[in-house]
Amino acid sequence: MENLSGVKEIKLVPILVPPVSEQRKIVEVLDLLIAQLDNGIANLKAAKDKLEIYRQAVLKKVFEGKWSRCTIGERFDFVGGGTPSKSEPDYWYGEIPWCSVKDVKNKFLLKTKEHITALGVKESATNIAEPGMVILITRISPGKSTITKIKTAINQDLKIVIPKVNYGSKYIHYLLKSIERTCIKKSSGTTVLGINLNNLKSIEIPDIPINEHEKIVSFIETRFSVCDNIQASIEEGLKKAEALRQSILKKAFEGRLLSEKELEACRKELDWEPADKLLERIKKSKEEDS
Repeated sequence: MENLSGVKEIKLVPILVPPVSEQRKIVEVLDLLIAQLDNGIANLKAAKDKLEIYRQAVLKKVFEGKWSRCTIGERFDFVGGGTPSKSEPDYWYGEIPWCSVKDVKNKFLLKTKEHITALGVKESATNIAEPGMVILITRISPGKSTITKIKTAINQDLKIVIPKVNYGSKYIHYLLKSIERTCIKKSSGTTVLGINLNNLKSIEIPDIPINEHEKIVSFIETRFSVCDNIQASIEEGLKKAEALRQSILKKAFEGRLLSEKELEACRKELDWEPADKLLERIKKSKEEDS
């Protein structure tokens, strides 16, 4: 009944019915404006893709230099997580942030969507990442990482990265970012992609002296900062483009899209007729058919 009621309400919504010649012109103008808008959006998206290519080029320049090589396993250990039972309400909605893949979106982790209790931590396989630690995704979106700014528990799709030597968190984050594609290549799974610890630890990385790390981080962040500013402008442009699309359509169906000159030209067309006569003709045609 609700669906039928909704259909009836839609049928009662008033719409403008312009003369046929004006309809034709509206469609012509709409096609042109939407095509131009789509082209602009495509250019913005292409520029966004090029930014990602540039970021990868920056990482490649830094981490694929003439350094000696070692493996991930030689430099890092990993601590996994878990999920408290969803059927136990005493485990959930507590004060302890609980990080999952959906929370790992940016360079820094500032908050999580879900929280658990101390009992949930105690009676599950989850582990706690302290502020400043790097968290790596090993399942669903393998290879992505974040630096946590908060004390947080993690689920089974994540690993806390524990350096065996004195590596800074930003350096670790960028190092992992540089091998993100390799992580994906070494992952497996039919429905959900994941990388096991053996494959992860076997990945080769540059063994860069610690006294070079700060310089490397500075080099990367200077260039990434420019990319971030450009990307913010692109995202704003995409939002404005979508708003413009809605504005164009709104004007079209409110009878405000065509200029007076265009309307005058439409009135000179052979099939132009006032809207009330057009509606009357449509109504008469329906009556004859019935």
